[in-house]
Amino acid sequence: MSMTLPELEKLLNLPAEEEQEPVVFKLDSSENHDTSHLTFLSQGKNSVVVRFPHLDNIEKLNEVVNQAKQDGHNVFLVLRQTTDTSLDSVYKMTKLQKHYLFAIENNDYMTLPAAVYVRGFLNVYLNFFGLKRNDVVEDFMQKYSKARYLA
Repeated sequence: MSMTLPELEKLLNLPAEEEQEPVVFKLDSSENHDTSHLTFLSQGKNSVVVRFPHLDNIEKLNEVVNQAKQDGHNVFLVLRQTTDTSLDSVYKMTKLQKHYLFAIENNDYMTLPAAVYVRGFLNVYLNFFGLKRNDVVEDFMQKYSKARYLA
């Protein structure tokens, strides 16, 4: 059964009847799915198994990241646009504040908080797309540090 992001959020935001363990997302990358939806796979007592469509093709996403880096584009913005993911969806699933997401995508280094937080934000952002790219984080952090130092 396919569910839209708002339907999934509604499912997960049920009122707590008793003290419950946190919801755990398990990711599955099987074939045959509608990429405009999250696919509801199963629900246990304390878990929901969901497939995020963009996680099905990590190799292609890595190619997109490499090309964006080579062309000098903002990797985070290109990644989000390539997967046709809204900024609102990234915010809802990562809980990173929208103004920080916008600042990351627009290289607005002065809007961002201390470096330790920014590094974490970047990793969370990349993890949302199923990527672990220390090179992307380090490139961004170098530009961030340079901009903050010169200000």
